[in-house]
Amino acid sequence: MIELTRASDWQKRLIAYLAARTRVRFAYGSHDCVAFAAGAVEAMTGTRPAPDLTAYGSEAEGLAAAMAAGWGSAADWCDAHLPQVAASFARPGDLVLVDAAEGPALAVVQGAGAYVPRTVGFGIVALSTAVRGWRIG
Repeated sequence: MIELTRASDWQKRLIAYLAARTRVRFAYGSHDCVAFAAGAVEAMTGTRPAPDLTAYGSEAEGLAAAMAAGWGSAADWCDAHLPQVAASFARPGDLVLVDAAEGPALAVVQGAGAYVPRTVGFGIVALSTAVRGWRIG
């Protein structure tokens, strides 16, 4: 397990991170679900999780990087490194795996929804679509 502790001002940091992502275009390795979730965790805790899973330029390269690191997917990495929590008990700032329109995606919980990257910026999907969850700090 990775030891993560949220900064005392984690909410302010997360808001600043999200504000900086509002006009960012989707790109594998920099603004996809893995990079988006990792950036949010880094904003809240100061620690970037799984830096080896964000050095890729396509979906195929991302999957290859995960497999090379011994994981079948980013969700498998989360299972091995972060405390699991039932998606229905995820708190703001926790990560969840949601069933998004484009397929399964890591997302950042916010109330009854979760933030996921979109073609430009990010959107919100219902937390009820989450199938797995991980506690952050």
